[in-house]
Amino acid sequence: MPIHHVNGNALDTQAQTLCLGLNLRGRASLMSYETILRTRFPVFFSDYQRSITKNTLQGGNLWLFRDATPWLLGMILQDNPNGAVRLRYLEQALLQLRRDWQVEGITSLAILPFADPLEWATHRQMIDESLGGLPISIFLYDSFSAHDAPTEPPLA
Repeated sequence: MPIHHVNGNALDTQAQTLCLGLNLRGRASLMSYETILRTRFPVFFSDYQRSITKNTLQGGNLWLFRDATPWLLGMILQDNPNGAVRLRYLEQALLQLRRDWQVEGITSLAILPFADPLEWATHRQMIDESLGGLPISIFLYDSFSAHDAPTEPPLA
């Protein structure tokens, strides 16, 4: 299936799983959606911080949290909250997602932008190349706006 490039409030996605970038420090980044997510899903963030403290998550790992609607999929992509996304971490996370999406039971996926617009163009291309062709609906958010409805097409 093709990846759909969309805009709007990804937190209102119709996808089963919402994917976001995380860091190895367990702290908030400057992304506009993270404050809203922390308020809406505090258990996800406390479990994530606990996992980082215990060193059970490493760069490039995926962390799926099924106790939320939508499910939350964290990709560990940065060493610290304000650092750049490490391309090797992104590549590793995308390979793991491509390999394990069926095992994890992922049926549709919305991916939040996890970098500034200049970096995001490169990351979008990597995501398109890695996940394009998977037989699930994937909505890749080019931008996030808390005030606009998502522009997602209907789920296939």
